[in-house]
Amino acid sequence: MVIVYTLIVAVIIILAALENLWPSLIGFMTTPQGFVFLGTIHHPGDYFYYLSQFAQGSERVITTVDLYTGEPIAATSVGWSNVLLGKLLHALGIMPVAAYQVSVIIFTLAALTSALLLCKAILQKPWPTLTAFYLFCIFHAFPVTRDGASS
Repeated sequence: MVIVYTLIVAVIIILAALENLWPSLIGFMTTPQGFVFLGTIHHPGDYFYYLSQFAQGSERVITTVDLYTGEPIAATSVGWSNVLLGKLLHALGIMPVAAYQVSVIIFTLAALTSALLLCKAILQKPWPTLTAFYLFCIFHAFPVTRDGASS
């Protein structure tokens, strides 16, 4: 019974992580040859702000500056996790766009693991925990169709 439970949990985590990455995978797979997919799957202003944090990881450790303002702003620790991952992944030769995608996988798996542990701590029984975890995984805005195009 433990094996079945563990297998179901693993399948839920894999499917939830894949669903989270699906827009990026489609973008990379459908980009015509000779073009570059930048990985923008949500609000471009937010995406490029996060991406700039990964890029700053090549020079910084945990601080970042806002590159999208002309005002002189002191370095801050906002986005420290992105800068640190950018630093580590840059050392492995991974560019910022790919580092962002890797971070999505890392943070998705961390969030899902935390959610599962929380469900276990609260419910303490395997099948109610599994049910709550499943509901947690599907409780979000699913992809929709707008004006005949998927969004």
